[in-house]
Amino acid sequence: MKSVYCLPLIFQNKLTGILYLENNLAAGTFTEHRMQVLNILATQIVISVENARLYGSLEEYNRNLEAKVEKRTTEISQKNQELRIQQGELRTTLDHLKQSQYKLIQAEKMASLGQLVAGIAHEINNPVNFINAGVESLNINLAEIKQVMDIYHEITSQNVDFKLKEIENIKEKVDYEETIAEIEKLVSSIKNGTKRTTEIIKGLRTFSRMDEDIIRIADVHEGIDSTLILLQNRFKNRIEIIKKYSEIPQIECYPGQLNQVFMNILSNAIDSIDDNGTIIIETSREEGMIKISIKDSGRGIPENVKEKIFEPFYTSKEVGKGTGLGLSISHGIIEKHNGRITFVSEAGKGSEFIVALPVIHG
Repeated sequence: MKSVYCLPLIFQNKLTGILYLENNLAAGTFTEHRMQVLNILATQIVISVENARLYGSLEEYNRNLEAKVEKRTTEISQKNQELRIQQGELRTTLDHLKQSQYKLIQAEKMASLGQLVAGIAHEINNPVNFINAGVESLNINLAEIKQVMDIYHEITSQNVDFKLKEIENIKEKVDYEETIAEIEKLVSSIKNGTKRTTEIIKGLRTFSRMDEDIIRIADVHEGIDSTLILLQNRFKNRIEIIKKYSEIPQIECYPGQLNQVFMNILSNAIDSIDDNGTIIIETSREEGMIKISIKDSGRGIPENVKEKIFEPFYTSKEVGKGTGLGLSISHGIIEKHNGRITFVSEAGKGSEFIVALPVIHG
């Protein structure tokens, strides 16, 4: 065993049972948040057990003598009142469970974003440094050009020959032609830095938009591209991304949630490649559905693990490096879209995850 959790089941200050859970797959499974959920479930279990006992009591009352009918009716009425109260408690518990599920999905999404923060900061820092350095050099070059321009403004019909000679001397001193060429390069560098920073910010905005409860028309390619921009620091210079995009229509979906699915699958693909490798992303359309295939050249999935891939809290990563919720939540999101997610994998030969989604959300 790697994780154990034991909880007393108490009803009206009396011990009615014990909830005992153990996990032999991962350590630290029972976090504070999960224990809160289990406490809610424990309350539900106690209510259910008490309900069973109440119904048992009702059956016993039905076997009593006719003389006790009036008394039994009163007792049943009281029990029904209790049941109505318990039904209200059940509805409240169900609402709490739904809220907990939503928070769990959000926590997983924020965990994914948290892992990207350092990489995004680095990605933004590089172009910003290019811009800063470019601006400083540009100021120096412009100051040299300004010397030439100032003398041009001083030219009159009386001193034109002298000033032109002075201009030629300054041009030679500051290497005028090279300075002009350097200015053009600096402007181009600043433009590229600005463009790269804009792409990163746009990708982050596209990925993290909070529209989970609103169906929108969205471009799947845009969602994949924005996710790749955020992950670039983890795969650049070692993993080649090959895109085989087909002409596919935009679809009705929850874009923020689909981006979370792409993030989970692509992150796993990157983590599975130890050194250099490739990830092929291919899209196609088949009979009212679009298919997204993400295939990597990584370590692959062992046969004995395949059946557990979509189970909550299962992870093959080291403790602290994976929540075990990514693929489970992804599976739920795709089912919510009336789609399906499957995979093909062989140990040592990589994995391919295929997501199929309807064009119109049903």
